[in-house]
Parts: sequence; C-alpha cells; structure tokens
Amino acid sequence: MGRRHEHQGFEELALAGVRRIVGIDINPSYVAAARQRHAGLAGLELHVADAERAISDCEPVDLVYAGLVLEYVDVAATLTTLRSLCLAGGQLVIVLQGAGSHPPVTPSPYRSLATLAGTLALRHPDAIAAQCAEAGFAHTRTRTRTLPSGKHFEVLTFSG
Repeated sequence: MGRRHEHQGFEELALAGVRRIVGIDINPSYVAAARQRHAGLAGLELHVADAERAISDCEPVDLVYAGLVLEYVDVAATLTTLRSLCLAGGQLVIVLQGAGSHPPVTPSPYRSLATLAGTLALRHPDAIAAQCAEAGFAHTRTRTRTLPSGKHFEVLTFSG
C-alpha cells in the first residue's frame, strides 16, 4: 500500500522550500478553484493564460513542468512560451502520455476532462525532443513511468 500524502502539488513544493511557485491554466474556473484551495500559501502566483501565446505578466522560473499539456496544444507555439518562462540554466520537465492499449482519456466523473478527448493528440517523445531542441532546450533524460493499470507516461527532462 502506498503512503498517503497529507499535502499534494503546490503544498509539497512549499514544504520542500520552494519560495516562488507559479501555476498557469487557460481555464479561469480551474485557476479560481486553485486560488481558493491554496489561499494563504506563501509565494504562490496563479495566472489565467494560454500557453500557446506569450505570457508577459510572469517572470521566468528555474523549473517549468508541463504535465500532460503538449497533447492538447500547438507544440511549437507552446515551447516558445515555455522557453520564455524558463530561466537560463533552468529545467523543463515534460510528461507525455504513452501510446498503448488504454484509452487516451481515462474515464472520469469530471465532464470537463471528457471534452478534451476530441483534442488529444498523442506525441512521440523523439519528436518532442527534436522540437524542444529547436526551441533552445537540451535533452538530458527520458524515463518511462508505468501505472499499475499498465498505462504509461514518458517523462522528458531538458536544460534551458
């Protein structure tokens, strides 16, 4: 049995000593819910923004994490934005859903997730690595993570 976490996400980062945490989502409802859930968390900045367009009101960070994002966006445009958000010497971590026998969008009670099924485009890690190189990132590592269900994810790490 796995360890149950008392804190998740932003709280874990704060507990680890991260002083500035930035969250970005295109959905204003998600950002509003995050603001309410994490009210009072020191150093948290939340932005409603489209990752395919420049985000001018956000200073760059040391680590950019794009988990299950590139499957839903214009990759080249989004990588341009992520490059502008990543400090020189920083890192970009991308999580891609692996192709396989499992449905790309796992059934969920949240209807908003089901609406994404039509826009999902699984990305090949090698193609993403090449596009990241074009955007100015250097590929440093790829790992595969497999869930007990058999669904797997590729975790790609780049330096900026």
